Amino acid sequence: MKSVSFLLLTLLLSTTDVACSSDNDIWIKANTAYDQNYFDLAIEGYRLLLEHGLRQPAVYYNLGSAYFKNNQVGMAIAAYRHCLKLNPSFKLAKENLNYVRKFTIDKVEKRDKGFLLDIWYGLAGILPAEGHFIFTIAVFWGLCLVITFLLFGLGKKELLIYLLILLAVVFIFEAVITNFVIDETVNTRWGVITVASAELREGPGEDFGKIFTGHEGLEFKVLSRRQGYYLVELENGLKGWILGATLTEI
Repeated sequence: MKSVSFLLLTLLLSTTDVACSSDNDIWIKANTAYDQNYFDLAIEGYRLLLEHGLRQPAVYYNLGSAYFKNNQVGMAIAAYRHCLKLNPSFKLAKENLNYVRKFTIDKVEKRDKGFLLDIWYGLAGILPAEGHFIFTIAVFWGLCLVITFLLFGLGKKELLIYLLILLAVVFIFEAVITNFVIDETVNTRWGVITVASAELREGPGEDFGKIFTGHEGLEFKVLSRRQGYYLVELENGLKGWILGATLTEI
């Protein structure tokens, strides 16, 4: 998997307050280590940049590629998802994430949500959160324009009233979708198993019974945390508690 070019992050470094010449040196050394197949050193460099506050999609992307080359599938998935959380339109990160997922052991099928919910999720997935937000704002200003025309008696009144009703319905519908997408993509917590395997249990502790054995790269929604354990939900709806040390939050 190809790392992001030196020029791309050099431009980011030059325009980021937290960046300095040492960060630029770290970036160069990390990329050089990656190109020479010293993936442990590359990972160390990219992680150091993140610790310095340079949480850029390009850094997470290269980190994901280095982790994958180092046979750390779970950490690679986590890094790519961090990248896409910052930049949902990062095409290479999407492609690499889908490719890395092929190397996971657990193939958890998504829970059947039903026909109506499938349509709802389909509509929500047409645009990223910021896209839905921009569209909602555009519809709102369209509403304001139509109301202005009505107040000043401009255009055909009947046609404007129909247009006003249509835009109002679209605005309400899109506002609900926008709120849903933001909650799913921004506010919802996600996690991935980053060790060889981990047990999902009925409660937060080893005394509770095992529900399922998850393996490296398994992704899930994080619901809550207690006593060093996370309550998680798999895509098929199965819920259980998993030791916090075995996963990485996204």
